[in-house]
Amino acid sequence: MAMTERSSNPNEIDLGLNDNSYPLTGFRQMGVDLDGFSLFIRTAFQTATDLGADDVGFYVVGGVIDPQFVLAGWLGDQVVKSHPSSQISDEMARELLQAIHDVQNKERQDAASG
Repeated sequence: MAMTERSSNPNEIDLGLNDNSYPLTGFRQMGVDLDGFSLFIRTAFQTATDLGADDVGFYVVGGVIDPQFVLAGWLGDQVVKSHPSSQISDEMARELLQAIHDVQNKERQDAASG
């Protein structure tokens, strides 16, 4: 999986906006062993990378009181991510892959019209 400086950044990382259009920041979870996750989540990591996403991983958002997870990566400078959730689930993987497809489709449409 492709990594950049974001992968090793110990500080909060900008994850774009949340559903309410507020800034979303989080900390990357380092050293996550994917063997404990479902086949769908493990496959989503590889698929996201195959589709060109960098720094795909789990990020903790929401602070100490109400920590939640986001599955996120980047297509160039564009953040692609799942919705925050208190539990890691296959739905997060589906949301990440859908976000990647949405960005790629928009880029294709922009290229075709421009």
